[in-house]
Amino acid sequence: MNTRRTAEESRTAEESKTDTNLEQKLQQFAKGRIEVPLCVDGDAYTVAGEILSSDKASQKSVYGMSFRRSPSKAPEFEGFVAPEDDRMILYGLSDYIRDKLTKPLTREQLDEGMEFMSTAHAFGGALPLDRKLWERVIDEYDGFLPIQIEALPEGSTFYPNEIPVQVTSLDEGFGELAALIEAHMVGMVATTSTKATMDRHLLERFREYACEDDPKASEEDILFRAKLMVHDFGMRASSTPQESENYGRAHLLCFSGTDTFNAAYQAWKMNDKKRVGSSILALAHRTVQGADSEKEAFQTMRTAAGPGGIGSYVADCYDFREAVRNELKPMAVEASHTDKAIIVARPDSGDAKENVLFVLDQACEAEVYRVQDNGRIAMTNLSNIQGDSMTWKKMKEITEAKIDHGYSPVNCGIFGVGGWKRNIPTRDTLSVAYKLMAKGEDLEPEVKLSDTFVKISVSGPVKTLRGQDKDQPSTVMHYETGHAGQNAFQVFYNGSAQGIDKYKAPCVETFSVIQDRAIHEFDQSPLNRRVLSDEIVRIQKETMERHGRSFSDYKF
Repeated sequence: MNTRRTAEESRTAEESKTDTNLEQKLQQFAKGRIEVPLCVDGDAYTVAGEILSSDKASQKSVYGMSFRRSPSKAPEFEGFVAPEDDRMILYGLSDYIRDKLTKPLTREQLDEGMEFMSTAHAFGGALPLDRKLWERVIDEYDGFLPIQIEALPEGSTFYPNEIPVQVTSLDEGFGELAALIEAHMVGMVATTSTKATMDRHLLERFREYACEDDPKASEEDILFRAKLMVHDFGMRASSTPQESENYGRAHLLCFSGTDTFNAAYQAWKMNDKKRVGSSILALAHRTVQGADSEKEAFQTMRTAAGPGGIGSYVADCYDFREAVRNELKPMAVEASHTDKAIIVARPDSGDAKENVLFVLDQACEAEVYRVQDNGRIAMTNLSNIQGDSMTWKKMKEITEAKIDHGYSPVNCGIFGVGGWKRNIPTRDTLSVAYKLMAKGEDLEPEVKLSDTFVKISVSGPVKTLRGQDKDQPSTVMHYETGHAGQNAFQVFYNGSAQGIDKYKAPCVETFSVIQDRAIHEFDQSPLNRRVLSDEIVRIQKETMERHGRSFSDYKF
């Protein structure tokens, strides 16, 4: 009897302990995502790398980010970047700083970081983490990284092998901490800048179509038409909410339409609550299927869009062509005689080009169109948005087909693009690197050689110049004088400052200012330019000679 009671008591105690553990875990879960302590928030070989760092590199280090491949040489950009067009757009640095450098390391987090590292070695035991170094960060810098980040302003145009972002450790002994940020900062800036670059070149192609369609139009009008041509359908294609936000805002640097409303909201906040991205009321397959009939769903949309309104009607739930012919076309005809509403047909399956042409032909048959001065047809009350797995190849094919059939390339519907523009940007697309440029208090220049020429790194620290001719260097050593142009670097973050003074004005520029820079600085910049100064090339050559190499080792 006593044995049975003891077993029951033990089971009750164990269940109570389990309930307590579960409650504690749920309380932690309810606090949100698991925050990673700053001291271990990197890849293993940088987190544990201090023990391997030389005295000079530990004393002080300078790192630079570079994009080594021109967009015109990137296979992923084939077809929509002009030959020899090296121009790229920098974007995403402020996001990294806001996300990763605004929360200080605490002693409790350092303790947890040390505990984590104590069993992190692949063969058992600890990987090193320099506790004294991180205690200095807490004691002397209130837990914030003692580094300085300077860069070109967000939205700036830059070129392959320039240094758009430069990071310097502050105070003696913190050199390795300038390396710690590589994984997050380079990943975020590389992919978001690649996305912005992609969008900027796509905009150029649609500007060309708009200009060809109406050469007499003003530059402002041509830009306005081009910015409407690509609508962001990419939110559901993203791997994380953060990616959706960053990529979605990169889209808004160049285009005005978006369904990625988390990004649109952020851009609106960053633009002093002035409009940035916008969309229209749109039917989804689920809302059509949820209605008693497709006709009922369409009528609900027509009413909800309001008099003279515009709405997007997904029309392939059952039979796209029948829906356009029997429902949307009559609706457009009725609108043309009454409130001038615009019915936007959206195919989401079938032959993308043929479906677009079918809508345009139906509009002509119903006489809901206008004729431009050049004789091409433009839509009025019946249009389309083609968003079925669009790529540049498909968009170009459809646009050229419009022209071939006598339709305007920019006044006969637009494109919704999702997965393609989300899948292309990676760190590898434009070959982005983050390399040691100098070490020690005397800032001894460093160059990493490679068996691949484009992977030879740039020594530093450098100044990245603007305002000079294209045949004059843009990237020069910090001590060089006499070069044309001005140093375009601005400080974004300085960990030695107190409070919010760590963060500088470039981190909080109004979004419209960044948009304007992404458009107009790009327009004013040459397609390509000379980048490295003779002094940087000399340092590269000397490094090669010390290691028995020369430029002649490489095939060009």
